[in-house]
Amino acid sequence: RLAGIAGELGVGPDTSPVSSTVTDLDTGRTRTGSSEAIMPEFLPFLAFSHLFQSVDVTIDRIGPGSAALDYTIRGTRDGGATWELSRSTRVASTFDISFDSVAEPAFTAELLQAFDGEEIEVTSIDVPRLEIEKAVERYQIRALRVWNGKRYVAAEVVRAKRGKLIRLRVVVKPAHLPGTRNVDLSLRVPANANRNGFIVVTGGGSAGLELPCFFFEEEECEGPTDGLTFDQLLAAFRNQPAADAVVARLRLGPAGTVRAQATRRLDAVVGGGKLIGFQLVR
Repeated sequence: RLAGIAGELGVGPDTSPVSSTVTDLDTGRTRTGSSEAIMPEFLPFLAFSHLFQSVDVTIDRIGPGSAALDYTIRGTRDGGATWELSRSTRVASTFDISFDSVAEPAFTAELLQAFDGEEIEVTSIDVPRLEIEKAVERYQIRALRVWNGKRYVAAEVVRAKRGKLIRLRVVVKPAHLPGTRNVDLSLRVPANANRNGFIVVTGGGSAGLELPCFFFEEEECEGPTDGLTFDQLLAAFRNQPAADAVVARLRLGPAGTVRAQATRRLDAVVGGGKLIGFQLVR
């Protein structure tokens, strides 16, 4: 129920667009809108404001809920070269779905534009799908089990040789449904593995941004050690699990370097995590 007066007063400056399509799955109401940023440095903030108001107008309420969204952020870097980041994820909020559903694209754009190693500019943000409903749909990881050749069992340590396939079963508890659900994943021990470590299973809704390992002074760490590049930052965002994913990682060595990974996406946000040790059998 926002109102305003719009008019064109001559030729305007170049602008950077923010566009979105928001749908209320409970009522079927849909709103497609766009905004234009005149000052590119304020585009991420405009994106948050645009999306927040679009959601409020469409669902016409304040409160909890769930959302599914796709978004694409485009921009330029040193020399005028272009870049693009596209993601698909879900959100579950017990507070205000209007705020929580639009935070990721706006804050991601802010972090990318704030990168100080190059002249980075965000030139457009598009959210072609933002679907919202009142129900709070979410899974929580409750248990992690390992296949022992006969059945899945609880274990504190997994022992395996190089090349061995480790079969995992993740038990998740839905907040919106009765009972539990099993999610099966597999990790293969690398043929060149030479360290012990651990296996960690995390819900995408609880996962942090996986930044390059130059933060660790380990000889097995790959990549530059003199600072984060924009390509590495983009890769970190591209590899960030969606909030509805169950992610299993085999981490080896003192730095916990990821040597194997498996992901499975569900139909709602997944939270929590479990960890077990890994011992390499030589």
